[in-house]
Amino acid sequence: MIEELKWDTDLLGRKIGRITEVTTDATLDILLSSALTEQYRYLTCRINEFTKIQLLEKHGFYMTDIGIVWERNVTVFSEPEIIARVGGLDDVPIIRKIATDLFRESRFYHDPFFSDQEADMIYQAWAENSLKGFADRVFLIEDKGFITCKKSDDTGDIPLIGVALSCQGKGIGTSLVLSAMKWFKKERVNKVTVRTQANNIRAIKFYEQLGFSVKSVDMTMGNILSS
Repeated sequence: MIEELKWDTDLLGRKIGRITEVTTDATLDILLSSALTEQYRYLTCRINEFTKIQLLEKHGFYMTDIGIVWERNVTVFSEPEIIARVGGLDDVPIIRKIATDLFRESRFYHDPFFSDQEADMIYQAWAENSLKGFADRVFLIEDKGFITCKKSDDTGDIPLIGVALSCQGKGIGTSLVLSAMKWFKKERVNKVTVRTQANNIRAIKFYEQLGFSVKSVDMTMGNILSS
């Protein structure tokens, strides 16, 4: 099945979809034929089984990202050393500026379908929309960094965290995560997840130091379709 990624499509002006299940050669043949008929320009697929990589590669998909999902219990945490405030609509210019050219390890900057300018655009829009309801709560430390929080029942997630390049290594990221954890605990969330790239060694060490442990590993594949 192909699910259109409407937000991505509208933002970039090219029809983008996601394959939600990978089964057999025959099924992929049908899906790709359907995608061309429906004028998709790009398909993505996230899997957690290495056995499916070769099947996808056979049909023109290529690796764009290996992700690590981290998890932490929120019952034990420290107070943040730097106070973060709740973000609002007035902070859109600030959060867009922080997000620009910051997430260079992400798949969008390494996938030939997206230009660097489009990758910037994606993260700027993602950060902005977090303030407009995509996230349940956004915390900022002025123009130095931000973190977005989402919750579902008793579980939480950190979709996006960014610290301005000039402010990294100064405790901003740690204080943002701890601020998020404090909010999650208040909201009766038990566990929180966050995803990062397997090649982002700095982020891996960061989450390990904050008490996160690896929950799962996944792979994202992409396929540029003929126009």
